[in-house]
Amino acid sequence: MPRKLPFRVVYWTSSDDDFPATDLQVHSPLAKGWRSSRFGIFPQEIVIQLSEPARLRKLQLLSHQYLIASKVELHIGNCPPGSTSSYRNCRFQRLGYVSLSENYKTEFKARELKSIHIDAIGQFVKLVFLKNHINRHNLFNQVGVVAVNVIGGDAADAGRLTEQDPTHSFYETHAQGSLTDVLHSYLPPSLTHTTNPDPILWGSINRTENIPPMDDLMFDMYIDPETAGLIRKLEVKKNEAVSQERFDYAKKLKQAIADLKKVGERLGRYEVEKQRAAEKEDYDTAQLKKMQSDQFRLQVYSQLDLNDLLELDERWTSSPGIPVAQNFYRKKSPVRSPERTLYSSPPHPVEHHSNISTAIDQFAPTLLMKSPQPQHQFQSPVTDSRLFDEADERPLPALANRSQTNLDGANDEVASRSEGPEPLSDKAAREASSAIEIFGLEMVTKAYSKVYSFREQALNAMLAHLIHKDLADGDKVAVLRAAVLLLRKALTDKVHSVFLLSLNVLRSLLTTFASKHKLSKENIVHVLEKTVPLLLAKGVDTASRVRESAKNFVKDLAGLPLVEVGYYLLHYQPLTKARSKCCD
Repeated sequence: MPRKLPFRVVYWTSSDDDFPATDLQVHSPLAKGWRSSRFGIFPQEIVIQLSEPARLRKLQLLSHQYLIASKVELHIGNCPPGSTSSYRNCRFQRLGYVSLSENYKTEFKARELKSIHIDAIGQFVKLVFLKNHINRHNLFNQVGVVAVNVIGGDAADAGRLTEQDPTHSFYETHAQGSLTDVLHSYLPPSLTHTTNPDPILWGSINRTENIPPMDDLMFDMYIDPETAGLIRKLEVKKNEAVSQERFDYAKKLKQAIADLKKVGERLGRYEVEKQRAAEKEDYDTAQLKKMQSDQFRLQVYSQLDLNDLLELDERWTSSPGIPVAQNFYRKKSPVRSPERTLYSSPPHPVEHHSNISTAIDQFAPTLLMKSPQPQHQFQSPVTDSRLFDEADERPLPALANRSQTNLDGANDEVASRSEGPEPLSDKAAREASSAIEIFGLEMVTKAYSKVYSFREQALNAMLAHLIHKDLADGDKVAVLRAAVLLLRKALTDKVHSVFLLSLNVLRSLLTTFASKHKLSKENIVHVLEKTVPLLLAKGVDTASRVRESAKNFVKDLAGLPLVEVGYYLLHYQPLTKARSKCCD
């Protein structure tokens, strides 16, 4: 079975002092990767060496978000028999290249992952990076790679290794009989009348599908290393349980693995945020993130009952002064109380949950610790979930050390909260021009802010405006349409608290505001036409709490005296029937 192959970087053309190529040998959320030197000469090359010749099946390349090469060439090679295993003695053959996106559409916030399927035998892999894409962040014409992953199997699985061609394919072993006929019917003779076809072509045809998910590059890049190690142990136990036909135990392990993946992503995010704060010399925030991570890890491991999952005779405990990560596999003294759990009792005991995902949602608001005091003691956890939700709102980056020129400021909620919301873009200003005339620039700017607390403030201000402000007959329609414009944006918000607040504003608009100003039926229908489709879309959301909130609100609409939801929903009945027929 193909697996993740360890490697070491043996040669690179140049590198930045803070980002050496040897960092590619380690995969973790804190990995920085490699960057070429400033104003380096292209092409730039990196050569990695495997411990022994192997049958390579897949190569994964995670590019930097703005230090992007235009093309990356792939070369595979082996050393001649009898010679020293060194890249200087190796004979490389070029397999092809992949092109990388300029990344303008994501505003240089996302990284591109390239997965190259091949079928070739080799011990060395050479990556050749051609000229970089030019953008406003890449000031020194550099190229960068965050991570490289090699997946393959033993060379013996592919049959004999020819001395003449280092990229001998698995084709010779299987290109017999019916498979040959199929290839001849679809491929031109130039590609089929050869004993050694293109390894890239044959890798695409003979693509392997049984690569373990834990060997994928994204598993190690986004999951906390300690949690990843634990998941691998549980996976081994699960396979043993299946072979022994202990299916109930295997089902339990499968659920625990799925839950630990979510836990590992959150812990990885805490580690990235902690390192980012430390690099900015914001040590209070770094200590806060460290306490959040330790507390969250402690409670989740206690809830999972790892002693039962791993079937150990003794429970683990934590010793004073030893970090949780180092103390994870320390065993407790045999003399113990039956009431002791996996760790010391958490500050806020929680009742047992059948599903750890539900437990994580309950634990989350209690994991936030107060800012550390000079006494260097842990403070009691608080129940304010605002900071936790802000952390969840941001995507998890695998690269913590970003340039100051990168768009870090938009994601730093603490700085944004102190400096106010970011200015409106030209596109947003044109879109919300009618709302600016009614509610003012400040409130609309908050409604379009990237920080969810400002969006909440905008909705609260709009609610107060709708309830308490007296309007003339000519102004009520303009206020109504401006409110609907902002509500449409709030109803699609991914933060649950903002979505709930938008539902309250919509309810007040259809009850208090509508009855106070005696809105006509045409105005009510306008509100429903603009908002109900968004609510119906939320009714099939993957998040259960969002889905239930949207469904309950639509049901409440039917009871409102000024709303004829039953008549309105008839417009969607033909579409629903058409979809059901297609599905049948």
